[in-house]
Amino acid sequence: MTSLVRSTVLVSAMVTLVSAAPVRAQPTDAQLTEGSITDDDYPPEAARLGSEGTVLMIFNVQTDGRVEECRTFRSSGSPLLDMQSCALVRERFRYTPARDARGNPVVATKRQQITWRLPDTPAPQLFDYTVTFTLNTDGSTGSCTVTGQQLPGESYDPCPRPSARFIPATNASGAAVARTYTYRSQLTAR
Repeated sequence: MTSLVRSTVLVSAMVTLVSAAPVRAQPTDAQLTEGSITDDDYPPEAARLGSEGTVLMIFNVQTDGRVEECRTFRSSGSPLLDMQSCALVRERFRYTPARDARGNPVVATKRQQITWRLPDTPAPQLFDYTVTFTLNTDGSTGSCTVTGQQLPGESYDPCPRPSARFIPATNASGAAVARTYTYRSQLTAR
């Protein structure tokens, strides 16, 4: 009977040891909880230069969810866009920190891609017009007409200025003659 009691005690002790083992949690990655980048964040100088591109950054999410050590992994081609990307991610992005198997917060390395595109610009417009003017015998310009499509809202006048003086055309004997000239012009406006 003594051997039966000993076996029971031994089995009971083993069950206690197994149930006292810590439960392992699954490690989790850092998750973005706040932060965004909008069109209003486009660096003015980059917009003026027409800079566009996609930047890939690598950074660390600290145990408090803040971003540190941001660096460019693949450049957009514009240092202005690359620097702005990291600055905004460090300033605005917050994460739920990554956790290890015990549930403790740990530093995590993340990648973030940001594509910078300028707002759609209107398609270039082609303006096609014809100018006909008379050059008088004294080299001054006479009548001038413009037909076709001119630049809307522009104060550009394609006619020669009345104060302009040109060398007049001459006939076979060398005498100055009035002559009408016509030219066609095409402009592309962006």
